[in-house]
Amino acid sequence: MGSIEDKILRVLEKSRYCGIMINPQDIDVSEKIRENCRACKWYKNRYSCPPYSWPAEKTREVIEKSSGGFLLVRRVRDVPLKLIKKNRLLGLMLRNFFYVKYTRGLQKLVFSLEKTAEKSGYKVNGFIAGACAMHIRCGAPRGRPCRSPALCRSSLEACGMDVDRLAGLYGIEDYKKYPDNSFHWIGLILVSGPS
Repeated sequence: MGSIEDKILRVLEKSRYCGIMINPQDIDVSEKIRENCRACKWYKNRYSCPPYSWPAEKTREVIEKSSGGFLLVRRVRDVPLKLIKKNRLLGLMLRNFFYVKYTRGLQKLVFSLEKTAEKSGYKVNGFIAGACAMHIRCGAPRGRPCRSPALCRSSLEACGMDVDRLAGLYGIEDYKKYPDNSFHWIGLILVSGPS
């Protein structure tokens, strides 16, 4: 990938995310993972989720064309988990606050990295772990167009990618477990080119 790595790392230095260079061939893709989304409340309710996201086959094609990638990781500490568990209503509000705040930031970062790479002639596909959070009410369930199509990113899981395995492979063990009141926000960009 050459100098594009340096440009991406410079953008990441200004963020609170670390970028881990990955081999795209390490990403496992399965329609079964995508099917797990049916149990989620965002299924059919977010444009970043099935049935609107790419099928696993399309994801495999993009991975095959990619020459490199970056796993984007941010660990947020001191989330008040005891309070979230103790008071149901307050807990719901706090969970939503943290989810929206950090997911929106990740979506904007992915967009910024894509633009940086595209200026150098590279093609980039960006993803986030979890559902889009750009708007509290997505247009998907009402059949309305996305209000922020430039910032909406498909979920890694919704495209069939095994996030747990990929995170573990690159040293982020048990990223969904919160032993010290922390959460991990994870994104991915896949780079191909230059064109």
